[in-house]
Amino acid sequence: MVSDLGARIVVEAPVSLHPLLVALPGIDRLVGKDETLPPFDLHCPLMSLPLAFRTTVETIPASTPYLTISPDLVHRWSKRLGTSAKPRVAFAWRGNPNNSNDHNRSARLADIAQYLSPQFDWLCLHHDLTDPEMELAGSIDHLKTPLDGDTGIEDAAALCAISDLVVTVDTSFVHIAGALAKTSLAMLLFTPDHRWMMERSDSPWYPAMTLFRQNQSRDWGRVMQDVAAELRRRFDA
Repeated sequence: MVSDLGARIVVEAPVSLHPLLVALPGIDRLVGKDETLPPFDLHCPLMSLPLAFRTTVETIPASTPYLTISPDLVHRWSKRLGTSAKPRVAFAWRGNPNNSNDHNRSARLADIAQYLSPQFDWLCLHHDLTDPEMELAGSIDHLKTPLDGDTGIEDAAALCAISDLVVTVDTSFVHIAGALAKTSLAMLLFTPDHRWMMERSDSPWYPAMTLFRQNQSRDWGRVMQDVAAELRRRFDA
């Protein structure tokens, strides 16, 4: 929208995100957070753009998809994973532990593993599993862990792209899924980020997303029960 006004856009973002942003329409140059910025006339944090545009709930720009994944990368992962007789669900149960609210927004695999139906192939989107998580995941035949320390966020995005559906807590993957216009189920904590609003099961930013909310703080079991029931409803039909 800023580009449409005639500006030349320089986006400063973590280098790890550049593979996702390089094809985003309207960006003229990407700069890493530690790089020297080129000369510029105006600056605006991304989260302040809605105020600058006087955005209301009714005028939120929800034209998706606006992210694209390299076809070569998608093909590489499709070939690596092969075919599946079951629907594929890309799955993320936690966020970055360095986030100050991570203890609220993240679930424990041990608490929700029982709700991962063998009716689906679950593709883990995490590349940094702890030893207990890896051991537990290894005991679940229908939970695949294709990512590792040599893969980046673009690889996780490719897994989202080739999956039939995405299930994730409120971390970067929920926004990647939304920006890719993937059918997705978002698992939200009891007191969510303001962008998810309250008492609604849809998102004005992401038309293909359904929201599932905790009834009480840190109760991920109930949320996963609801998600599991929704998956059965969609795919059994």
